Amino acid sequence: IQEVESNLRALKFDDFAIARLKNEGVVQQSVIFHAPKDGVIGLLKMTEDAYVEPGDHLVAIGSLENVWVELDIFESQASLLKSGQLVTLRTPSYPGRVWEGEVDYIYPAVELNTQSIRFRVNIANPKMRLKPNMHIQAYIELPERKPQLLVSRQSIIDLGQQYRVVLDLGEGR
Repeated sequence: IQEVESNLRALKFDDFAIARLKNEGVVQQSVIFHAPKDGVIGLLKMTEDAYVEPGDHLVAIGSLENVWVELDIFESQASLLKSGQLVTLRTPSYPGRVWEGEVDYIYPAVELNTQSIRFRVNIANPKMRLKPNMHIQAYIELPERKPQLLVSRQSIIDLGQQYRVVLDLGEGR
């Protein structure tokens, strides 16, 4: 009996379910499991009358005490983004409330549909106000770029040893 009780505890059966099994000697058809903390269910792999074995992952609960906010930045600005940069977040759900976090990870690939770079910000969320799929407005202060002269390729005349640029001043000039 001690070994069975130990196995049931390893499977996260609560004291009430174990005591009921000891006293009544009847296996329950359904068992209630209590989550160890608040969060959001990210995986739910169980069905009625399903057979469950030790080690099966049936439910995954993600805590909302810290959240990752995934954001996109234009590809042309990606070189200005660095890990550790401060990001300020707001949401219409809580006007006036501000969250701050740091750039935690910059994904290595460009998003094909948007030609943007995705990055992640880790945010402390102790009151769990931020929820999955919420609309977020993000503000990140990027360092200023040095001014650069940009011209279209069609405006450049290659003379071999030097380049000339055609500048349209308007009115045929």
